Amino acid sequence: MNSAPLPEPEPEPLPEPSVVEFEQAFYQIPENTGTGTVVLLKLDKPSDETITIQISTLETGTAEEGVDFEVSGSPVVFMPGEVSKWIEISAFSDAFVEGDESAALNLEVLSGNAVSGELSTCAFTIPDGTDVVSFDVTAANGIESAFGTEVLLNVEGKVFEPITVSLSVDPASTASV
Repeated sequence: MNSAPLPEPEPEPLPEPSVVEFEQAFYQIPENTGTGTVVLLKLDKPSDETITIQISTLETGTAEEGVDFEVSGSPVVFMPGEVSKWIEISAFSDAFVEGDESAALNLEVLSGNAVSGELSTCAFTIPDGTDVVSFDVTAANGIESAFGTEVLLNVEGKVFEPITVSLSVDPASTASV
């Protein structure tokens, strides 16, 4: 009796991978808010398995992680059936007038049936929240005037909070405010 070997069964095809990406390509992360900005990551469809995503800072831009901002929530783990997760970016307040700073994040699939989508990177700007206040006193030459003395207040930077200015006069002078 001749027994021919049985053909091996065809392996089941793998399901199409989920596509993971940032929800937006650009964010603005203000200083001086006390809270972070939520950045959403999304899958184009639910997966039957756990997907793990690593978020890293690209070495571009002028903002430095750990000095100007921090990212929390990485690695991101999508459990089976989940399609959205978030990370948080917090900008640190500083006293330096340094202009707006920028940075970019990248996502990388560490495990699971997923691939990176078109928005696998996102950029963000941290507007400088440091306000510089200076006074420009004109006509303050001690000459009495019926029109008073003009004091101009110049604020450089982006004002996110009200600024309170107190003005006082040297008690030894005869001027009044």
